[in-house]
Amino acid sequence: MTVNAIGVEILEAVYEEDRDQRPIVKGASRISRAADILLDDENQVMTVEFERGILQGDGTLSILFAGDMGTDMKGFFRTHVGNSINGIGTSTSPESGYSFATQFEPTFARAAFPCFDEPDLKATFDISIVVPINRMGLSNMVTQPHPAQF
Repeated sequence: MTVNAIGVEILEAVYEEDRDQRPIVKGASRISRAADILLDDENQVMTVEFERGILQGDGTLSILFAGDMGTDMKGFFRTHVGNSINGIGTSTSPESGYSFATQFEPTFARAAFPCFDEPDLKATFDISIVVPINRMGLSNMVTQPHPAQF
């Protein structure tokens, strides 16, 4: 199985077939762990070879990975925020600090997490963000209120 990925370290990958995919055989498992994980940074892909074959059809691919927080405005990144008056930021103001943002277009989601990240093959996903009460979380997608505050 091949998905897009760049700049991440893959720690584990597991595929679980949906229950409808294969008849139950006593002792058979619907779960297949990665036997080999190949990262190709030049082509920005990750290929997982599983310990046993997987069937075409529905299933769940779970990937445990780690990556660095970038500052290059691709994927999930950190950016400096300062108190700005007339476009002039001050890094010593109480409101200065860092903000976290995402840029997933056109093919930058692969820098945040392994996924299908081609313009004609986009995955959908949900995220949740907990924001301090004195800060604001913004999204260009439909948002749901969250009761947790800190």
